[in-house]
Amino acid sequence: MLASEIRNLTPEEVEARLPLLVCIAHDIIDTWTERRVLRERRRTAGRGAGSDADQKVRSRPDVTKDVTLGGESQELAAREEERKLTHTLAQLSREVEQLGGTLLDPSTGTLEFPSLLEGRLVMLSWRTGETQVRFFRPLDAPRGERRLLPGIEASEDKLDHERESTL
Repeated sequence: MLASEIRNLTPEEVEARLPLLVCIAHDIIDTWTERRVLRERRRTAGRGAGSDADQKVRSRPDVTKDVTLGGESQELAAREEERKLTHTLAQLSREVEQLGGTLLDPSTGTLEFPSLLEGRLVMLSWRTGETQVRFFRPLDAPRGERRLLPGIEASEDKLDHERESTL
């Protein structure tokens, strides 16, 4: 996307996209987790049965079913699956970009969107589990830093996270 094509969004415009963004972000987290587990399984091949997430990867119908393949064949199958998962992550990231955002952290589903706040260019920040856009990051702040938008009370944010932790 060219700089001239970047459109600044308001929190309300991002929130209008949330139903679709929630689905995409969950797919991103799931795909990222499956790829991480696959990489870990490849790294530690033969050291145990694996975690619950490992079992989830094995139960997927599109994952190679024969996990007892020997040596080189198993490694080739695992590399191919990792390639597919990487491709899927790239596709999902492009979907976020088409909605005006950027994937910041695939492990948490954190997305950012360019916006103007008090005359300054900032990045609005949203992550899975949040019901509204409540955070931003100044462009000169480190990636991942999140500050409450003006007018948002810290207690409102705390309530949102408490609601999220009870789900």
